[in-house]
Amino acid sequence: MRDGKQSVARWRGRWRVSLLRLAVLLFLPSAIGLSVNAARPDSLAWVAVVPYEIYADCPETYAKAEPITVEAARAARKRLVVDARPKSEFDAGHLPDAWSLPYDSLFPVAAEDLARIRDGATGRLVVVIGKGMNARLLADELAEGGLKGIRYLADDHDWRSLMNGGGGQP
Repeated sequence: MRDGKQSVARWRGRWRVSLLRLAVLLFLPSAIGLSVNAARPDSLAWVAVVPYEIYADCPETYAKAEPITVEAARAARKRLVVDARPKSEFDAGHLPDAWSLPYDSLFPVAAEDLARIRDGATGRLVVVIGKGMNARLLADELAEGGLKGIRYLADDHDWRSLMNGGGGQP
């Protein structure tokens, strides 16, 4: 019986030592960190003084623009073409009636750009062209901004496919 009681006593002793070591490992770094923070002239606040600004790099839009075929875009008598490609690509070549609005999904469309397109689009079909998903994303963002009649060129067609056919000048 003595061996059993001794092993239980040893186990309890080891457990207490382990618990004490754990407490020291948790308490000591915390105390040092709090002391250093308190000693700093620009100490970190425990609670945020102002609300956090949360930046969403991929905003979800609720209004969705519809795709348009090349044929339907060409057939539109009154259209406004908005080019979502980067400015350097737009400068290298674009439709004569296109407006440049380089799109970056990290930054929303500026209010003045939205107003400019809204003013220019009165009574016209707005066709957004661009590379990859940029045309659809910009078209969705314009639709979310309240513009009506927004379409994007379907199937990732090149903007040159709109060269032959009608289309009003802005």
